Amino acid sequence: MINASPMGLQPNDPLPIDPARLAAGALVADIIMKPPETPLLKAAAQRGHATYRGILMFANQIRLYADFFGFSDALSKIGWHEDEFLRR
Repeated sequence: MINASPMGLQPNDPLPIDPARLAAGALVADIIMKPPETPLLKAAAQRGHATYRGILMFANQIRLYADFFGFSDALSKIGWHEDEFLRR
């Protein structure tokens, strides 16, 4: 299940779906980057579901964005490394 809605950006947002309704073994992903672990991801993890944080999506796509918009050299100049970004 992928949450592509803005629900989760604000601390008091309701969950976009009831995690109890997810099929066993469902992966739950959230495109929201901040907070890193949204209430949806926390609730899904508590029920035993694998989760995927939005910041991982960003880190894995930034090089593609830079290539598309012609900024590949800029990433090299600033020493962009996905793995270092994710350790922060």
